[in-house]
Amino acid sequence: MYLVFLGLLSTFARAGSFMDRPFENTVETAAVVVRGVVGPVDHVDWGESATGGRAIYTFTEFQVDEWIKGQPEGNRILVRQLGGEKEGAAMQVPGVAPLRAGESVVLLLRNPQTDRTYDIQGMMQGRYEIQKGPDGEDYLQGAGVDSLRQMHDGVQIEPMGDRPALKKWSLQDLKTLVAKQTQAQTSQLPAAQPSSGVRGAARGLLDQESGASKSGEGAVSSEIGRQTVVIENKTSDMRRGLVVGLGILAGLGIYRLRRRLQKPRKK
Repeated sequence: MYLVFLGLLSTFARAGSFMDRPFENTVETAAVVVRGVVGPVDHVDWGESATGGRAIYTFTEFQVDEWIKGQPEGNRILVRQLGGEKEGAAMQVPGVAPLRAGESVVLLLRNPQTDRTYDIQGMMQGRYEIQKGPDGEDYLQGAGVDSLRQMHDGVQIEPMGDRPALKKWSLQDLKTLVAKQTQAQTSQLPAAQPSSGVRGAARGLLDQESGASKSGEGAVSSEIGRQTVVIENKTSDMRRGLVVGLGILAGLGIYRLRRRLQKPRKK
């Protein structure tokens, strides 16, 4: 058996420590947060590392009891971690989050890989055991929330600058934090603008409606004009008929009067 070490992690292997960061930041950068129980190792296989080389990955089953953040994808997922043994080769990576079957933990994960497996965000700072406190609440215990300068599985967590003792985080505190961060991110999103194609289509519809409206107005005006001409023509015809009728009556009256005048008077 031979050991394989990643050049990217050689600094951590030599120093044996990680820089501590605020728990709030760690949660905010995680794409997925889940609570559940660690299952057995599913398989170990070779894969491409972040530097483009070959690396050994261990795939562990995880039973999800609650999706605290991210898009739910069922109640069973596979968690991928650097390290393991494959074909006589062994890879040891300092700082990898320990996953022990049967443990109840919270995991901070990255977005799933193309094969729908998940990497832990921040390695050991992305895994937190759930333990009952004296008040009956569920509290998180892990590299990102414990007292400063504590050792976690042989790796020392160094504080970043002058920081006070870390806050004690309950499971409910974590849920509240995720809800606030999600709400803040949503409120900062710009209002959705219609695409140029949508705007063009909308403009076309409006133009069509406007054209149809104008066309309709024109049609109505033309119809009104035609009706007016018809009415005027009918009125003129009526006037002409009336004049002709009066003329006929007048002619008949004059004719009768003449006939009477022409008749000889009786003696």
